[in-house]
Amino acid sequence: FLPVIAGFRFHRMKDLSLSTKLNLIFVAWIGVGTILFHATLRYTAQLLDELPIYYVMISGTYMLLVLGKADGSGTLGWFLTIWASALTMVILLTDQDDWVHNVARGTLSVSFSLMFAHLFAGVATALRKLKKRVEANPTTQAE
Repeated sequence: FLPVIAGFRFHRMKDLSLSTKLNLIFVAWIGVGTILFHATLRYTAQLLDELPIYYVMISGTYMLLVLGKADGSGTLGWFLTIWASALTMVILLTDQDDWVHNVARGTLSVSFSLMFAHLFAGVATALRKLKKRVEANPTTQAE
């Protein structure tokens, strides 16, 4: 919870984007879900732990895909929001043993893995570019 509190306190000093605010809320939700899941070991609490992690992955994927692009991000944002909402509703509103529920959980797992790989590669690429930029202009390095 401390990162979330710090984030919102920082918000008073600097304007944060909607994506950043949502990610702070998702991080708080992960904290609550993790506590509930590990305290109860119930499936519903497991979902409260897993779903916000999925939302953070979707948000990160969205931010990485639209980084530096001024157009077309609205449609992608709506698509990812509807995608996550549909998966969430199917998972929460169907019985755990129902085939539809299991297909949704499998879809969630596969898409999570693909987003994780995309984010990992994207962050690695961004760090390589940053390193090259810093090496090309060593006077900008902090002393």
